[in-house]
Amino acid sequence: MKIIANVLRYMILVAAMGGFMTSLVFGANAGSAVQSQLSAICVDIQTFVGVLVVVLLALGAVLYAVSNILPAAGNIKGNLQGWSLNMVVGAVVALIIYFLAPFIATQIVNYAGSSLVSGGVGC
Repeated sequence: MKIIANVLRYMILVAAMGGFMTSLVFGANAGSAVQSQLSAICVDIQTFVGVLVVVLLALGAVLYAVSNILPAAGNIKGNLQGWSLNMVVGAVVALIIYFLAPFIATQIVNYAGSSLVSGGVGC
């Protein structure tokens, strides 16, 4: 249950960051504006998530190494190992989002209809 909560938390964080990094501007050419904005959002998400994956993996590795140095007595060793595992799981979820972002953006553009946009979204 805790892993599912962390997965949802990271997905909401990535969605919020993608929304704050770009703003949608609709003009006379609404189709190309949607396509260009989705491309920009896709690039922003991939940039943010790429950095997030590296940071989570590095922190998870450091916490796991520190937890193995600590003595077995006490509860902190288990807590650190749990945190490091959650960071690695978060990094894996972020990698999935990283690779699925172009596909999802293309599906949104295709759903909007071919009269609105021609082609897909390139990240």
